[in-house]
Amino acid sequence: EDEVVAAAAEALVFLGSGEGVKVVRERLQDAVAEPGLLRQDVFARFMQLLGVAGKASDHTLLCRAYTGEPGEAAALGFHGHPACVETLLDPLKGRAAEVITGQRGMREAALGLLRITGAPIHAPAQTPHFDFYDVVVDEPTVRVWWEDHSERFDPDLRYRYGQPWTGLHSLAELDGDAVPVWIRRLCSLELGMLLGERPLLTHDFASRQA
Repeated sequence: EDEVVAAAAEALVFLGSGEGVKVVRERLQDAVAEPGLLRQDVFARFMQLLGVAGKASDHTLLCRAYTGEPGEAAALGFHGHPACVETLLDPLKGRAAEVITGQRGMREAALGLLRITGAPIHAPAQTPHFDFYDVVVDEPTVRVWWEDHSERFDPDLRYRYGQPWTGLHSLAELDGDAVPVWIRRLCSLELGMLLGERPLLTHDFASRQA
């Protein structure tokens, strides 16, 4: 069962074993070569695990695997490699894109771009409460910013909101207000990987998580 393989791979990552990521990488390579081999939700889960725990060179496989389905853009965003930016820019072109998605897919792609680059692409606030995760999906706006700032991104580094990633980024996001549960889960995976401990129970009451 692929879900069991995914759970076992996560456990191996927390134990500091490279075998977990190796298995995920191999399953994704097979699924890219043979579309439909994995159920879509499991495919996205494998992508996210590779995005969080993989090597810098895994950006190539992640970009090849990306089809615009729910959860996939998050894998590229959490991976944080600058080479993922062009892949995430594509679906924002709408009908002119190679990867055609609906509004949800476009928004997820824009959020992935924000997570890597930190570009100022937030949507205008419609209420007194600013939503950090509400982003603009206008490709020309994001592309102009990227063309002006791309040179400062080192291809040997992993980025989070425009800064070289550290575990403090994950901790700060977990400590934030109004952070969606799916984002908290991936931040928890990152911290668990770094600390070699099981991830936080992000569905639990906040007082217990603290």
